Amino acid sequence: MPHQIPLTVRAPLKPGHEVEVAALLDAVAKEVEHGGGPFARLPGVHFARVFVLPGDPGLDVPDTLVYLGEIDAPLRRHLDAVVADDALGSIFAHCRGFPERAAHGERVRWAREQRVRPGAWYVHRVGRGVDQVRDEARLRDTVGAFLDGRDWTGADPGQVHRAVRTFVAARPDLAW
Repeated sequence: MPHQIPLTVRAPLKPGHEVEVAALLDAVAKEVEHGGGPFARLPGVHFARVFVLPGDPGLDVPDTLVYLGEIDAPLRRHLDAVVADDALGSIFAHCRGFPERAAHGERVRWAREQRVRPGAWYVHRVGRGVDQVRDEARLRDTVGAFLDGRDWTGADPGQVHRAVRTFVAARPDLAW
């Protein structure tokens, strides 16, 4: 049974890279607005966000890149995809210690080392992965459109139920 896990990766930016990171984040935001961006390409994402947490020069605290989300386990599969993604990987490349020229596995190890362990978290759909949640939403929308597209005047609940079951059974895209 799939389960959700929280993920927070926090890594300080290299000094002087704030402008480049801001531009990359703007590009990701535009891509998100037009189809989900990198988060739609990643496996098992229930929720994700990437942003810069401003530092405090007076306390010698650098700006920090934060990637957080709720994802379907396993963690390794998700981190593999995150560091391999062109948009997100290029942002992480501006963080201290990111192994730009290292093998993929080293980048995953780095991301895992930057992970912040949660004290608590909320899971909205216990036991349901992203694919199942999306399939169920699509089923609901499809059945709703079927029901709205007919006049059910005089039909008893049993007839409506049988009609919905027959409709769904005839749809290969709902065979799951």
